[in-house]
Amino acid sequence: MINKLIDFCLEKWPLITVAVILLAVFAWIVWRISKYYHSVEAMREKVNRLPCENYANRLNELKEQTRIVSSTHELVVEISRWIARKDKNMIDVLISKSSPYVITQIGFRILDESGGRKIIDDNLDFFIAELEKLNPDTPYDVEDRSVSILFKNVGSEMFKPLKNYIYYSPDKLEVPDPETNGNREVLLSLPGVLNVMGIYLRDKYMNKHPEIEQMTESV
Repeated sequence: MINKLIDFCLEKWPLITVAVILLAVFAWIVWRISKYYHSVEAMREKVNRLPCENYANRLNELKEQTRIVSSTHELVVEISRWIARKDKNMIDVLISKSSPYVITQIGFRILDESGGRKIIDDNLDFFIAELEKLNPDTPYDVEDRSVSILFKNVGSEMFKPLKNYIYYSPDKLEVPDPETNGNREVLLSLPGVLNVMGIYLRDKYMNKHPEIEQMTESV
């Protein structure tokens, strides 16, 4: 029921719906971080007053608080990706519904204009290393991990040009479509561009690790 309601709102008022969802997620994050900060401060005061033999128990509690915050970050990443997957504009215009997903010509244009391709190319060694730590062993896992890594790192300095592009661009762009010789309307969003970048990163990683495709074909 909730999914149908969200789908309806995304279709009728996509930008407003995404903004409301992100605002709610942001408010929830602020609340969790505030609770974490106060609990850490309280824990630090308790630890400072404890005899040495009790330090381990309190430090374990502190580690658990840190784990909860890390899990919260993972959840926010998954929520953001879920919102992007509901963006029909992204799937129909920027990425084609092939198997696997393929970036359209319009998608490559947005990838270049937004600086998304440059972010991947300039930091390819970093992204490849992050993917290799996760050791994805199927093309599906490579695609999934590629998108996740981009969402997790979107707060870093390297993504600043992309965020400026999204911020200063109009919400709707009229872009020439080589396939129809007409124009297509593109609704710009950060999650949408990040997903296109994820497909681009997926292909870069698969080129570096062709054994993944070969291993899949042999199964």
